[in-house]
Parts: sequence; C-alpha cells; structure tokens
Amino acid sequence: MKKVLSVAVLSLCVLGTAASASAYFDPGTLTQVVYQEVDAINFGTVEYGTDLGNVKTFDVSTASNYLAAPVGNVTKGNLNWSDLRLAYFASNYNGTSSGFYFATTSPIVTGASIKQITPFDSAADATYWHYDNINSSGTQTVLSTPADLNSYDTTMNGLSKGPGQYAGLNSPAPELGEANLGALDTQDYVDMYLYKVGYDGGWKVIPGNGTDYVAKMQFNADGSTIINPTSSPVPVPTSVLLFGSGLLGLFGFRRKES
Repeated sequence: MKKVLSVAVLSLCVLGTAASASAYFDPGTLTQVVYQEVDAINFGTVEYGTDLGNVKTFDVSTASNYLAAPVGNVTKGNLNWSDLRLAYFASNYNGTSSGFYFATTSPIVTGASIKQITPFDSAADATYWHYDNINSSGTQTVLSTPADLNSYDTTMNGLSKGPGQYAGLNSPAPELGEANLGALDTQDYVDMYLYKVGYDGGWKVIPGNGTDYVAKMQFNADGSTIINPTSSPVPVPTSVLLFGSGLLGLFGFRRKES
C-alpha cells in the first residue's frame, strides 16, 4: 500500500488549502472526486477527494461564480486526462427533510432510484470517514487509493457494480453519473450538474430555480473548480479585490498630495 501511495503522490500533485485540525468531510460535505479507473473490476492508483463546502450551511443553488477549489488543486501529473474520472456527491440526512446530492453530465434530470437512498447514505458516510481518517496533513484535498475499502471507487462504484451509479442512487442512468476528463485535452473545462434528492411529500428530485439541477459544477484544466460559473471565465478572490482597491486608494491619495 505504501509503495502504491508513493507512486500516486509522484503522479499527481495536489495543493490543498491550509485549515484547522477539525474534520473536513463531515456529513453534508459536497465532495468532488477525481480518480483513475482501470475497468469495472480493477482499481486504479489514485483518488482525490476535495471538500467544496457543506450543504448544511452552504447553499450551492445561490452561489455565483464561486471558486470552490483553487488553481492547481488537481493536476494530471504523469497520467492522461482520459485516465481520470470526475464525480460529485453529498449526503445530509437527519431522517426527515435533509437532502442527498449527486451529479451527472446532463442538465436534464434522468431520475433517481429512491429506494437506494440508504445504500448511498452509507457509502457517503464511509467515504467521509475514510477521507477524514487519512487527512492528517490539514489540507482540504486528500489522496486515497481507489482499492481502499472505504474509497469512493469502492463504496460508490464497487458495491453497485460499475461507475456513475452512486451506490445505486443514479442507477437509472449510470453512464451519465461521472465525466471522463479526456475532454480536457481539447477544451478548458468539463461541466457537471448537481441534483438534490429531498423529502417533499415523499422522496423525489427537488428542482433548482428554473432548472432540474441545483448547481452547475465546472472543473477546469488548471485544476480549479467553480460552482455556477458566470460569463466571467476567471473568478477574482476577495483578497485580490481588496489589494486592488487599496492600490487605487493609495494612488488617489498621492495624486491629491501632488
């Protein structure tokens, strides 16, 4: 296991965001997974989980051009983009009104297998626990090996016999449940669409504001992730805006002095 992990670290370089020692992947964490898949039976050598925020306190449907993961968060390293797959999920369940989230490559909902909510919730909890357990470096993005008992590829794919099913929650259209990142060889980003399954007189897919999906997820070739991208291709961090406004203020002051 240590040898495989070392190879994985050399293959892909991840720069996480420093934070406190508290666990990132609590229930409700919107998690982005980039992993290598060999085939339905054999596992690859790398899997990255990134905490993009918690749906308990972060309303993804109202976020606009939100930089959820910075440039360089994920790189292909010595692999090809076509070797890597992309998925998103979150599980925030309290027994009644909480929601479950999964993403597909389609902006139109293809349904969800509601009876698979319990297996999906269990798979998400196992993956959260696993990411927290190996997140000893204090970074948001963690590296795992897909063959691990509680990795995303094992819990979400292995138990449902194929990728894109989210432990069966997306069994109506598993071919849409994950994106192959090979598209980044010819374009700058890959979009996926996040759907919510909630309770509204029964468990069902809860639509967003005028769309089936609640958020659009943009994974960029530079390794960053943007939630609900707008026409502006590059979001500007608040710190940069403050720095720029400070320079403008200083320039104005000096001009007045002259």
